[in-house]
Amino acid sequence: MVKKIFPLKERLQTAKVEKDVESIYRECFSDFYGPNNVDITSPYGCDGFLTKNNSSLLFDLPEVGYRQSSIERLKLLLEFKYDKDYKEPLEISRTLLQCIFYIKKFEIDGNDIDIPNIIFIGDINEMFTIHFNAIQKYLDEEIDWSIAPSKAAKTYPSIVAKIAADPNVTPHVVSVSNSSFHELMDHIEKINKDTQPHVRINEHNIGRIFDDFIQNILIKKDLYEYSAEALVGIFIGCITKPNDYYLHPKKKNILVTPTHDSVKVHSSRFESFFNFFQGENYSAQEKRKFTEIQDRLIEDLARRKSGEFFTPTIWADEAIQFMDSMLGEDWKTVYNVWDCSCGTKNLTRDYHFNNLFCSTLYQSDIDVSNDYNSGSHSFQYDFLNDGIDGLGIEHKDKKLPGRLLDVIQNNEGLIFYMNPPYGTATADGAKGDGADKKGMSITEMNLFMNEQKYGYAAQQLYSQFLARIVDLVEKENLSNVKVAFFAPPTFLSSGAFSSFREKFLSKFKMLGGFLFSANHFADVAKNWGISFTVWELGSNDLSIDKFDLILKDFEQGEIVNCGIKAVYNTDHSVSGSDWTKGDFQKKYGSLAIDYPQFSSSINIKQSGRGKFVEGSIGFYNNGGNNIYQSEGQVGIYSGPFSNGNGYAIMPEYFDKVIANFMARRFGFSMENWANQKDEFLAPNVNHALYSELLNDCKILTVFNPKAKVSALRDIKYKGKKYNIVNQFFFMHHADLKTLADKIGFSELYDDTLGFAGERYLRKELDKTSLSNEAQKILDLATQLVKDSMEYRMQISYDYPEYNLEAWDAGWFQLKFVIGKCFPEKLSEFEKCYLEFFNSKRDLVYELGFLNK
Repeated sequence: MVKKIFPLKERLQTAKVEKDVESIYRECFSDFYGPNNVDITSPYGCDGFLTKNNSSLLFDLPEVGYRQSSIERLKLLLEFKYDKDYKEPLEISRTLLQCIFYIKKFEIDGNDIDIPNIIFIGDINEMFTIHFNAIQKYLDEEIDWSIAPSKAAKTYPSIVAKIAADPNVTPHVVSVSNSSFHELMDHIEKINKDTQPHVRINEHNIGRIFDDFIQNILIKKDLYEYSAEALVGIFIGCITKPNDYYLHPKKKNILVTPTHDSVKVHSSRFESFFNFFQGENYSAQEKRKFTEIQDRLIEDLARRKSGEFFTPTIWADEAIQFMDSMLGEDWKTVYNVWDCSCGTKNLTRDYHFNNLFCSTLYQSDIDVSNDYNSGSHSFQYDFLNDGIDGLGIEHKDKKLPGRLLDVIQNNEGLIFYMNPPYGTATADGAKGDGADKKGMSITEMNLFMNEQKYGYAAQQLYSQFLARIVDLVEKENLSNVKVAFFAPPTFLSSGAFSSFREKFLSKFKMLGGFLFSANHFADVAKNWGISFTVWELGSNDLSIDKFDLILKDFEQGEIVNCGIKAVYNTDHSVSGSDWTKGDFQKKYGSLAIDYPQFSSSINIKQSGRGKFVEGSIGFYNNGGNNIYQSEGQVGIYSGPFSNGNGYAIMPEYFDKVIANFMARRFGFSMENWANQKDEFLAPNVNHALYSELLNDCKILTVFNPKAKVSALRDIKYKGKKYNIVNQFFFMHHADLKTLADKIGFSELYDDTLGFAGERYLRKELDKTSLSNEAQKILDLATQLVKDSMEYRMQISYDYPEYNLEAWDAGWFQLKFVIGKCFPEKLSEFEKCYLEFFNSKRDLVYELGFLNK
């Protein structure tokens, strides 16, 4: 099998503009076919035109039974967009009309041989294809074909509406995050041969296909009118009994079923959906298999509606195979196995175990899964509350089966194999680690862990499961225990879990593990990482701060290895946050004062936890220390941020603050499911490039969207008035005074007199030799301020909340003016800034802010 794995989902997450999307998709096509097998050009100014020779071979795609073979010459028109909503027919039609205009240019030039036979549309979120035959008739429209294709939709809205209403124009739109690029390419190859394309539904992909059905085909406002049983029944009926489940011939968006009246669906999506996923008749055996899976889909949907996660079959299979490689293939027969968070037994129900114990919080889970793992001990048990009394587990815990008590008391071999719940009691703590539900982690184990000083880990449900196992090992003096579990890798990397690691690693050592994207879990949309690790009792080197996990992904219908990820922590090194803050608390903690609390650049709250210090030049909101947290918990303000996660920026910490700030912004720009929990470190300040980066950071920081500095005048806070200056202003005071005088902006001119003096950043820039790239950004911004000054006065009257009469207004405030006056120039500036930003971001690794 030829395998080409291109990280399309992850790469598209880095796209900032439409041109980035185009570049990534072009690379993906080239990677799929091989650069020597295709040509991608841009005739008539289109985004791309891909041609492929007859000698090219398809990749083996086993999930649809398609083997390598020669094909007809492919001529693919490519169009790329940034963040369009292709669930909307009108949005699809607008883009298709643009493509039709490009195709018309081929026709007008008499270039019939090369007229595209398939259109491919790629966005950061969705992608779809359609055959030329479906839209060919629109080339005969009597319209002005000389206009630019990009303006076609605005010029001819009636044609857009006509295409949207055309029943023959129903491309199947697939989600980038939930679908395989290779699967869509197989679709392209098949329609290129004029064959009806279909993807075979099987037990491994049915869960994902069902998710697409309820999310995109059913009309959502009516979705929750149906029970889980009803939704699954409708879906299975559409697959196995298409003659009984069909679109109403007269009533639009109505599905006829033998069980429910007037099921509302998106008609065009329904047709394209089952054209894509249905085709060949399923055998009686396959239909029986779907019926068997029906119970599984029902229970999984009900659980997902309540916010719980479950383990998809493919990853349960992978975990079993991985444990076979770690423990030997006979571990299921040799060991006693306890899944203490079994739910409906997704982890175990497809396998035979000689001695299996399955427990779960809900009796309903036991009832639903009663037919699975016959011969096992299945029982309701609250692992985080039941039997936690400070005594040994066999003394009072009568809820445990007698056989399991014997296993524990006799110190028999025991494997805890589980996918525990992920969730915290905090409102903003572990987003990306599962559901955050206030109070959900307040359990007996939570109280016990607080007493034992486990730190933040006491708030996390999955770490409570692990702490309970550690406690059991200690109390019962067990010596033959292994643990294999799914969990976010945070327990290995986060500084908040250092106390947990100290206790857990004193008992267990890792045998191995792998890491994959959480979006392979049904209904988990956030692209964060899930680890599966295997541990055994044994002496562990507590100095270990790096754990190598195999990266895995789902491509071409199977799980493939993509490399090795070193998950590391800062237990034995200096974290980026500690390095930046230094001895601030010791020197200035006692000098903290209450000050207006910022909730954004220009909005002030009357309460908050942020503290300020006289003489500071701003406030660094620096929450957390990993890549993921570098978006929502990082910012620079002119006063304390109301959540209190940060500290005042004193002049002596300025260099470290801007270096760490930009490191975190660089890191987040490269975030993906594999690295998002990576922790920032103290950099190598002796590196030859550090001082150069520090100079660049003065410019990169002030124009970064997360630098929310501002100048505010006469703001009210707790009954007093405050004037807040912007110490991160980048121009000279005299220049603003002259500009204001020149255009007669008296309010701003008076402000230069009332709040005179060069700002801190400007003084630093006067002492700095900037690189050519940094100087270009500074010059562009300065010119934009000058060019927009004559408009700023009127805009300040219309939008007083922006405080535009403050001469040292921050870039956030200034962008508001420039965006209204010169949107194209602002766009060009931001493009230049992004190029400068991207040229420097790899230094985050070279200088040691992050480890790879």
